[in-house]
Amino acid sequence: MLNLKEKLKNEIEDIPDEVIPEIYRIINLLKSDFISKVKKIKSRGSLKGIWEGSKIDDILIVEAEKSLFPYEYKGKN
Repeated sequence: MLNLKEKLKNEIEDIPDEVIPEIYRIINLLKSDFISKVKKIKSRGSLKGIWEGSKIDDILIVEAEKSLFPYEYKGKN
């Protein structure tokens, strides 16, 4: 990896000064794009099936919805 970084540094040294700002912008965009892709890959997995076999009373679901989304239950009993 270090060898590739050195090669990039050498390539940059050969770039005329007047195009350096554009090259910097391109590198910055590429870096941002690659970093966001790496973060997506490292995201946690699905929780599907974590409560498999559990019995949850419907009233608990309604109470949870009321606490999470009170604006939907405003004025309702």
